[in-house]
Amino acid sequence: MDEISPSANLLIPVGELLAGESGKSKVCYLQQESIVLTEDTKAEVSGKITLTKTAKDAVIARGQFRAEITAPCARCLDEAHLSLNLNLEQEYEVSPPADEEVLPIFEGKVNLEKAIYRETLVNLPVKILCQENCRGICAGCGVNLNREKCRCKKSAGENRE
Repeated sequence: MDEISPSANLLIPVGELLAGESGKSKVCYLQQESIVLTEDTKAEVSGKITLTKTAKDAVIARGQFRAEITAPCARCLDEAHLSLNLNLEQEYEVSPPADEEVLPIFEGKVNLEKAIYRETLVNLPVKILCQENCRGICAGCGVNLNREKCRCKKSAGENRE
């Protein structure tokens, strides 16, 4: 998995939470936080996440968030937009096991970005389209068929429009 440079707004201090009793909670509101999913796919994330102490050195993040995705259309390469309403449930520990399911609490902070990144990425459709009936780009002449007619010379019975 790619390393993520976390947004300062998605690094949440939990030292006070860890010092308290199990069950103690803290609510975090995400407002238009930008996350890069791939080189050309971005997400603006908003939502509410509750961090709850579960054990001596552990916290669980639970909540809902909305990801507004911007990416190139899979057919015509115009900008496409997609909204996803997602749930998040992620465990954090000071000394997590070697698997990638539990994320680390590093320097008294949890990084929500990695968990949000994962949840958003696995819920993206295989193809993001600018519109459901996008006609794409003509393989012959290269025009965007949503805006222009094909310029290719057609042989009998062939229709690229």
